[in-house]
Amino acid sequence: MEIKFDEHNDWIIVRLGGKLNIHSAQEFKFGIRNYLSSKKHILLDFKDVENIDSVGIGCLLYCQQEIHNYEGLLRISGLNEQIKIIFPLCNGAQRRTYINVSV
Repeated sequence: MEIKFDEHNDWIIVRLGGKLNIHSAQEFKFGIRNYLSSKKHILLDFKDVENIDSVGIGCLLYCQQEIHNYEGLLRISGLNEQIKIIFPLCNGAQRRTYINVSV
């Protein structure tokens, strides 16, 4: 998985590529933790994500909880149809997350 972190004002823009799964979860969480100490909001760009597994879903829920602790916002853009189907299954994931915003 490719993970690129950019900063813009109070936002961390995380551009993801490949698969968000058990092999990339630690890198993803580590990056989120590091940037949240200085920024408040996160935009996840899923445009180049091919697949996400249950560990990847866990990463998103982790990300959402961490942002909630900072009273920040989570935005997700570029979800493909296959990944969009997963979000209604993750009860809490949709409540405080805006999906398919523009980057």
